Amino acid sequence: MTLSSRNTPNSCQELISVVVPVYQVEPYLFECVESIRAQTYRNLEIILVDDGSTDGGPAICDGFKRRDDRITVIHQANRGLSAARNAGIESAHGEWLAFVDGDDVLSPNHLADLWRAIDEEGADVAACRFVSFVDGSKAAFPEATGRLEAVSGLEALRRMVYDEPIRLVTAWGKLYRRSLWNEIVFPVGKRHEDEFTVHRTYLGARRIALSDTVTYGYRQRSGSMMDAPERRDLQDKVEAFLSRIADVERCRDGQLDRLLWHRVWRLVQRGMLESSVGGDRLCQRWFRRQAGALLSRPVAIRHAGSRNLMGALLLLALPPTVVRRLNRLRQASQT
Repeated sequence: MTLSSRNTPNSCQELISVVVPVYQVEPYLFECVESIRAQTYRNLEIILVDDGSTDGGPAICDGFKRRDDRITVIHQANRGLSAARNAGIESAHGEWLAFVDGDDVLSPNHLADLWRAIDEEGADVAACRFVSFVDGSKAAFPEATGRLEAVSGLEALRRMVYDEPIRLVTAWGKLYRRSLWNEIVFPVGKRHEDEFTVHRTYLGARRIALSDTVTYGYRQRSGSMMDAPERRDLQDKVEAFLSRIADVERCRDGQLDRLLWHRVWRLVQRGMLESSVGGDRLCQRWFRRQAGALLSRPVAIRHAGSRNLMGALLLLALPPTVVRRLNRLRQASQT
């Protein structure tokens, strides 16, 4: 029996593999998986990747597997979100691939709407809008608009920098042709793993379909990775943007180059300021090295802008003690 034949009423539908990393999300996992099982697009392979959870998540995964033959469970030692997603991708049999975080939820038509966008626009990737909801509340999905837009991979890369109103930088909230991920892996040990990878699917896609309909629910909860910003986040984000710049060099698009280099300069300045104010000497040295490297690259200077360039030079010239004193004076003037 083939996977696609499991759902005889929808046997003409192409198989979509849905990868769900599971780590310490026991209070949310049931709602998440039920929202996937309830999709109106029925021909699914649901891959739950238990990344060494020590709560009740692994047992919940196994319980779902017994109740739904569309579900596969992978148990592995804890290696992080990237490793969990990579394991799911390796196990996927579908021609199409989607990612859902284990504490998020989907509207019933999420995958059907993304598939419609793929089909109508002849696209290799489809993306939707999302709604944020706080822990303890329910995701409220507004009525579907039905509006679609198709853009090139290059245009998607430009819009990705600003990431609104459709969050193009995240792996979730998308439907991808599986083959786009053949040579792409999420970087193990890095935060902002999506920023190292998703742009590469746009480089390989013929068209990206953008749906104006909100069908993905993103849960904001205290203690989650994205709710705990640290200076290491900034370091990884700088590395991600530099990686993206290297990947898009062959596009030779001046507008995209300016957008990306501008963001790198802003991130490096922010890192120098925050590490100086926080007294983190290791981070200070790291961001100062990055600033020095930028100043040694003509292309980085060309796209810096005078404000970014002067800001970086000033932060490099001033001792961290002076930066901390100036920051205290600034804060005092605002009270």
